[in-house]
Amino acid sequence: MMKGDFLAMIYDNAEDISQLTEDWDVFIELENLTDKQKEVLFLTAVRMCTPQQIACYKDQTDRAVRKLLATTFASMRPYLAEVIRWQIQAGEPDVTFAKRQFLEWHDGQKISLDNGKRE
Repeated sequence: MMKGDFLAMIYDNAEDISQLTEDWDVFIELENLTDKQKEVLFLTAVRMCTPQQIACYKDQTDRAVRKLLATTFASMRPYLAEVIRWQIQAGEPDVTFAKRQFLEWHDGQKISLDNGKRE
């Protein structure tokens, strides 16, 4: 801690994953996750662990870890898509290319899912 690594020690915690983002809307969504979701997301996004590594660490199957990740992302996507739509309509300057790509992908997924329901 005396070497100056105290910030890494403070934010190297799954419960504080929301503190690692600058985007307020993402912060809110991360705060709303359960502790299990935060931990798996932290290990995946920050620690770059594979589902197999997380499963070994958590004494679960990698299938359960992948399902939890999928559920986590699925719960966040609709809200974040609406926020990005609002940002584009409001002409906000921080709408990045990555956000536009996400919105395009999300809308494409929604259309394909809706078409699948009709058949």
